[in-house]
Amino acid sequence: MKTYTLTMNIQAGDDVDADKIRDEIYEAAGNVPFSFGIASITELMPAAFLAEHCTISWHGTDSDTPTGHTTAIGTGPSGTQYLWLFKGDQPTDDAFVGSVTIPVQPRQIPDAYGRGGDLIGPAPDMKSALADLAARAAAEEK
Repeated sequence: MKTYTLTMNIQAGDDVDADKIRDEIYEAAGNVPFSFGIASITELMPAAFLAEHCTISWHGTDSDTPTGHTTAIGTGPSGTQYLWLFKGDQPTDDAFVGSVTIPVQPRQIPDAYGRGGDLIGPAPDMKSALADLAARAAAEEK
């Protein structure tokens, strides 16, 4: 017997929780010609940073990093590569300010996301995008 692993993202309304998703999948799959088990269902904020769901491959500062901040490059929970911005000198959940996607295809324009994973917009210039994220976070703190 062959074994497969299925990875999927599910977008659902605010009234749907993990139990509802699990129940609906099992109910809908009543007539499939195979057996399966759901290992886990986790709510993700794709562009938000949670250390336990992200893999950091580099951390530090460069000429694009706003003063008083640090950046990290890595992969988020959905496999997307990000440049994350943190206040201070450590990439921690509490210090997270925002993120910018790292393009993987030619002519792809990165997107900037705020602290909660909300889309801010296109980020054609990485330095400006990071400065904007830092300014937004500072304004939220006031």
